[in-house]
Amino acid sequence: MTIYLKNGTRTEAVILPSREERIRAAIAGWDDIAELTLLEGQWWLDDTEPVRIQFAWERRAEKEQVSLDDCICSSELAAHLVSLLIDCREAEPELQPELALSAGASFC
Repeated sequence: MTIYLKNGTRTEAVILPSREERIRAAIAGWDDIAELTLLEGQWWLDDTEPVRIQFAWERRAEKEQVSLDDCICSSELAAHLVSLLIDCREAEPELQPELALSAGASFC
């Protein structure tokens, strides 16, 4: 987890066995174990300083940008995929919707 202190600094910490309203944590650079207490919606570090904490599962991963090149496959792969679809349609034609396919398509 990340702890944001009142003075604007932030530090990483590891949660140790804790209870619901109290978190014991090993904070990077600290010799002693810290205790964070939740009081009326505010976390307090060692009952003296209000802090904001962010758990690892709350962090949003940056979404990777997808380019047009990521969506293009070779004509050989496209032809193979189309043939699989056609084989599937021939096996059970009554269950398959009408599809308009082109083996020469460059997008998959």
